[in-house]
Amino acid sequence: MCHGPRQRTLSSAQVAGGRLVVATSQDPITLNPAMSAHIHSHMIADSMFSLLVRRSWDPQEFLPDLAESWQLSNEGRTFTFHLRDDVLWHDGEPFTSADVKFTFEEVIQPLHPSGLLLFGDLIEVETPDPYTAVFQFSTPQPAFLEWISLYYYGSIIPKHVYEGESILDHPANFKPVGTGPFKFAEYVRGSHVRVVRNENYYRPGLPYLDEIVFRIIPDSSAALAALQTGEVHYIAWNIPRHVVARLERIPGIVVDTSKPSITVTTLWTRINTSRPYLNDVRVRQALEYATDRQELLEKAFFGQGQVAYSFINPENPTHAWAANPNMPRYTYDPEKAEQLLDEAGYPRDSRGIRFTISQTTSASDIEANLANEILREQWARVGIELRLELKLPRFGGQYRTRLQGVDWIFGLS
Repeated sequence: MCHGPRQRTLSSAQVAGGRLVVATSQDPITLNPAMSAHIHSHMIADSMFSLLVRRSWDPQEFLPDLAESWQLSNEGRTFTFHLRDDVLWHDGEPFTSADVKFTFEEVIQPLHPSGLLLFGDLIEVETPDPYTAVFQFSTPQPAFLEWISLYYYGSIIPKHVYEGESILDHPANFKPVGTGPFKFAEYVRGSHVRVVRNENYYRPGLPYLDEIVFRIIPDSSAALAALQTGEVHYIAWNIPRHVVARLERIPGIVVDTSKPSITVTTLWTRINTSRPYLNDVRVRQALEYATDRQELLEKAFFGQGQVAYSFINPENPTHAWAANPNMPRYTYDPEKAEQLLDEAGYPRDSRGIRFTISQTTSASDIEANLANEILREQWARVGIELRLELKLPRFGGQYRTRLQGVDWIFGLS
């Protein structure tokens, strides 16, 4: 992430007011955070919404937000949240437990791309009174607080705005009503989204800023030029790795390359095992052996990161409990890949090609697209032709890379 020359630094002598301009590379696909995990949409929407619990910089600590306190019972199957009674939606309506029930039962669970995966065991959200919400699950949920402390999966939306109408194409998806520190002001497609200070925000003294403007600048060079001139104050995504060293030398620009443990990301690929070729385990193993992760790290990420062998990062305290240190690792071995492909019955043709598969990637993801170009060269060495397809993200989800579906992972973290 980069901070430009007009960065405001708040300390113990905090001064309220001011305007922050943030660069993002895409238009939001929705400003309803309960329906999407799209990074660039959440970058904007999260300023306007709230969670039941929020995350401390200590990844093991959860703090109150819309919920003042909570208890676990029934061996981790029941979570009882005691809600604040002083929270107003941006339109002045009071926030209640009915909003929590509606959000999870009617929106997140059925409509969010990860809803059934994360909350499929949710039986019901009980609302014994306006300020108590009781989540009942069919199985123990050790990661429930972790999921709902992330805006990607736990943002609460207003029942009174959406109830009885089509949620997927509701006007409020681009004119949102939240309870967060900022209120929606305007959205000009291809230009910007502007949010302004919520004077009725329930956390005293916050927010400090008067407004935030999210400027939509797809071209990374244009965004960095705007950062240097002060037209943009902050960029968090779409910064090419090869320019980091140059940016660090520019007076007035602060480059932060630290990796807080709760924000470590992974570049990964999903495979659809129902497709031809990919439904053979020997082919999937061959793809693993044909992938030189170190080359990907050095050429696509300029050495900034580390090779990963699982989507679960053992260095992330919030995920370490799920990491398996004994998981098999595939080292780069193109000869082994060739052997497996021969055994699977896919010989090279007159052009040296065994078969062709395709991979879809977000058109704006610089690192993923560079990695895919390298991956195409690597797999070509064993006779696999990789066809790359660039697409803009569609409503309903966000995937960095997708190889015709699910079930196989490689990555860089």
